[in-house]
Amino acid sequence: MTNGIGDGWRALTPDQLEHEYSPSAWSKRPWDVYKRDFALESARDSAAIGVACVRQTTHRMLLARIDRPRANLVWIHGGYWQDLNANDSMHHAQACMQAGINYTSVDYTLAPEATIDQMVDECVESVQALAELAPAPIIVAGHSAGAHLAAMVAAKRPSLVHSLLLFSGIYDLRPIVHTSVNDVLHLDEDAAWRLSPLRLPFPPTIGAYVLYGEDESAQFIEQSQAMARRLWTEAQRVPGADHFDVVLDADFPALVDGLLASHERVMERRVQA
Repeated sequence: MTNGIGDGWRALTPDQLEHEYSPSAWSKRPWDVYKRDFALESARDSAAIGVACVRQTTHRMLLARIDRPRANLVWIHGGYWQDLNANDSMHHAQACMQAGINYTSVDYTLAPEATIDQMVDECVESVQALAELAPAPIIVAGHSAGAHLAAMVAAKRPSLVHSLLLFSGIYDLRPIVHTSVNDVLHLDEDAAWRLSPLRLPFPPTIGAYVLYGEDESAQFIEQSQAMARRLWTEAQRVPGADHFDVVLDADFPALVDGLLASHERVMERRVQA
């Protein structure tokens, strides 16, 4: 059993903890500007490629599909479990399709209307549905709170997940219990720990890239480094990037190619052994 990111965060004052878990306090531009960029790039890609909407029980997912894809990238958006939606999260869809990769943007019910448990269940349902729709390796990806949800999907349904692609996530939820983020989540530390991917087992057969921006807070960097160790890999620091442009400027097709190739090498070594 892991101890998550440890107890160093408990030595921080309430103001320090709030600052550490406020990504916009560390970013080059205000959150509203990045949010606009997410929406604009997503609208551009959606208009260029055409998008199908698949309704789930309580939510939906947006699909950009091609015949015989090399992989399915499932994107789970961030927004601290209370902001953004699938429409804002189609950035990189066009680049993925051009590289032979299906791109799916997952909606989930936001807080305070839903608990994090419900969000995890909805994301699992979407990945399960995609596995039935498009038989190709599934790479579950996410940013910030979406990275947390992506990791939870892999922990709950490892047989569905080929690889994880995680950007600047929160994987030990206990520190946020003591920040304003918890005003709508209503977690106590026991619930936060139960919902923390860092306490859960992951099979070494799941490939993973765990990325974070060079200009993020120490707590966010520590979260990524701890999660990478949990996933049998090393975290990747992206030079010059903050919490938001680490996603906007990422080369998704290249990252998918790397995950597919590294997973194949791992499986070859296992067969030879």
